[in-house]
Amino acid sequence: MFNRLINTVKESDNICGFAENRSSRWQECPNAHSGNYARGIKNKVLEKLFPPRSKEQIASARKKAIKEIAEAEEIRLIPMHFMCLACFHKGRKEPEPIEADLLFEVWDKIRRQPDIPVRIVRKNCMVCSTCRLFDTKRKMCVRGGKIGAELRQLHKELHVLQRTGLKFGDIIPANELFSRVFKEIASTYEICAYGSGQKTAPEWHVCGTPENEEYYRSGRSAGIGIKLT
Repeated sequence: MFNRLINTVKESDNICGFAENRSSRWQECPNAHSGNYARGIKNKVLEKLFPPRSKEQIASARKKAIKEIAEAEEIRLIPMHFMCLACFHKGRKEPEPIEADLLFEVWDKIRRQPDIPVRIVRKNCMVCSTCRLFDTKRKMCVRGGKIGAELRQLHKELHVLQRTGLKFGDIIPANELFSRVFKEIASTYEICAYGSGQKTAPEWHVCGTPENEEYYRSGRSAGIGIKLT
């Protein structure tokens, strides 16, 4: 969000101020024409307020998260990752770890224990903690990115839950969960591309390209390599 803001809005005059103010009820910001906003962009204030996670921080989080997953008696997943796991799997016999997140580690845990309980969560998902967009205080993705913006993600997650008859807080065996998901959701376009594949606004990205669609279909057809119910 902030990257898009600073790349498109270079000065505050026409946003926080008015060329002509016709009503006392519509007061412009006293700093609208001060140049403070432009100076803040130039001095990279947003990066100081919202510093990105360092490689060292992510590496430390990854080590801790992998240990947690290995020792876990249940898996915590946000609903979007029910489908992401199929896109990650792609129908492959031997998926490999990736740096961006912990999809492989969670998948490998489920492959080894197909009936492990999955707790459906709104945040603190076991896949997310090594993502560069992960907010470690809120324990969720709130910073934007191609898929991550909170409102956009919640919209998709609610549709996944509605289609599968589940809700946040439910606990369900992994093999039963993915049987439901793959029975009810045949395509990424149904959820991740709003049923149309059309991006209606810059804020509402689509994650349903032909490539992603094929990945999901292949992972779904393979049942992500586990024995489903």
